[in-house]
Amino acid sequence: MLSSVSNRVLFPLYTRIHYSPEDLSQVCRTARWPLLILGGWAAAGFIGGGPTIIRLLYDSRYWEAGWMIQMLSAGLWFGIVLGGTYGAVVLAVGRSDWTAAMAFSKFLGMLAFIPLGYWAGGLAVSELVRYAVAVRGAARLGFDERREDLKLTARVAVAALAGWSAVAWLTELGIIHVVLHALVIFMVVTAFWGRSLFVLFSRVRRKESLFLRDAQLSDESV
Repeated sequence: MLSSVSNRVLFPLYTRIHYSPEDLSQVCRTARWPLLILGGWAAAGFIGGGPTIIRLLYDSRYWEAGWMIQMLSAGLWFGIVLGGTYGAVVLAVGRSDWTAAMAFSKFLGMLAFIPLGYWAGGLAVSELVRYAVAVRGAARLGFDERREDLKLTARVAVAALAGWSAVAWLTELGIIHVVLHALVIFMVVTAFWGRSLFVLFSRVRRKESLFLRDAQLSDESV
């Protein structure tokens, strides 16, 4: 979903801004923020709750797959959420060579790392390689948000660890109800992202209110 938003929303927006007098870097910084917040919140939940999600959705034959959810989610945080927003920038300014380099770097990463470890681990590391190339390309175009990426990645890690630790603590107490575990992970992770999510939804509601007001005024004038 986030990848689709990057391709269908951010890319056209960046292209239009690139051919206008507006500051592309500022627009990119503002436009990618909602995706980073939603993506970070989701990634933290999947990383911290990978085993719980598997136990909630599948029977005991599949419970050992929980770590795969965690590894894949960590890789997608870098490759899809962070790297995808950079990819939209470099493509919008006509640097398709950097887009190709991002895809090729992921391919090389898979060739190098998948044979060295488990499938999910290798795929996750290849996404990290793709992200590094995307950052390099965007930085050369004057768009460098590595410091913000680092802050958000730290928040993802801390929120995921807190959610996972909460479930481990409940398990030690003998509380093994999987629905309760899922609810605890949701609440703990959301606590770390609650303020940002509140600001995001407040902005959305404010824009909807402005749209409805303008539409009402237009109807009244007609």
